[in-house]
Amino acid sequence: MKFYICNDIKFLGGQDKLVDSPTAACHYKLSNLPKSAKVKKELVPIRMFNNKNHKDYAMVTPITFLGNDNNVVAEISAAKSFGSYSEANDYVNLNNVCSIVSNVIILDSKYKKYKVEKPCEDIVEVEEAEIVTPEENVIIKYPRIQFSSAVRGRIYSKYNGICQICGKPVDRVEMSVDHIIPLSKGGTNLEDNLQLSHDFCNKMKGSYDKQEYIQFGTDIVCRSLLDNPDMNVVFKLARSIVRGVNKRGIA
Repeated sequence: MKFYICNDIKFLGGQDKLVDSPTAACHYKLSNLPKSAKVKKELVPIRMFNNKNHKDYAMVTPITFLGNDNNVVAEISAAKSFGSYSEANDYVNLNNVCSIVSNVIILDSKYKKYKVEKPCEDIVEVEEAEIVTPEENVIIKYPRIQFSSAVRGRIYSKYNGICQICGKPVDRVEMSVDHIIPLSKGGTNLEDNLQLSHDFCNKMKGSYDKQEYIQFGTDIVCRSLLDNPDMNVVFKLARSIVRGVNKRGIA
């Protein structure tokens, strides 16, 4: 079963009434599509499958799907597809799809409709990061959001339960989702910009990017060298930082 993201639609039912469910819609053969309907909206045909698996059609209000390039497309064949409802639902909330597709819903391959669990407007914003584009003098805001349990689970599995900042195992209770490129530096909430970390490590890293965090660690070593002449302690700290950077690519 595939799932798609599109605008909310209505089906043409009996007596020219608009209905929500495809099972309540009137089905037609391709050669016998209604030429007009006693409704004020312009309807379009979509190919469906009835209980006998025979191809037929239903009439729906204008439908637009989210395409592979996060654009709007009219055909389901050109739409971005997902393997599960939760995957589609997370994509809507992580990518602000509501700004692309109006009245957004999730549709399966049998045209059954599902509500988005957390509509974009209900995302909890902890803080906002602002990016200024000098050429256009445009400020782009990227909201910091609360990730769903499904996203957190995928991030945990992707990194095999290892903190990408300190390199040590992470218990699910103390896990945190860190932005590889910080929001303040243009990072997004897409999963390819997320990594697993301890909550403490994430707070220590703060809004540093990879190079800044390396410099931060170097400064600690330098200050320790000035304040504490015990070279064993300093070298141990330096090795720990370098090992973490080399093995985990701290960002």
